[in-house]
Amino acid sequence: MTDLYAEAAPRRVRRGYLALGAGAIVLAVALILPSLFAFRSERGQLASTQAKLASASKVHATLQAEIKQLQDLREVAYLAKKELDMVYPGSTGYVSQPQG
Repeated sequence: MTDLYAEAAPRRVRRGYLALGAGAIVLAVALILPSLFAFRSERGQLASTQAKLASASKVHATLQAEIKQLQDLREVAYLAKKELDMVYPGSTGYVSQPQG
């Protein structure tokens, strides 16, 4: 009878270690999985922010070129005539009427 109990004890110990190992694996997955989801979400937000930054950089470069162009007084005078229909003091402005 003692031999029967002697063989059952190592099996119980092995089952205990197996249950302990499985519990450790489940605990590790439960702790790591939310972090992985958060990491993936942050990577998506980072890519989106980088795309917005690239777009803003292009707009910035365009506006910088426009500012540089408007530093020339001749360019300002040209745009005032063309877009705002302005004339120099003492000049006569003409507006064409559509035919029809």
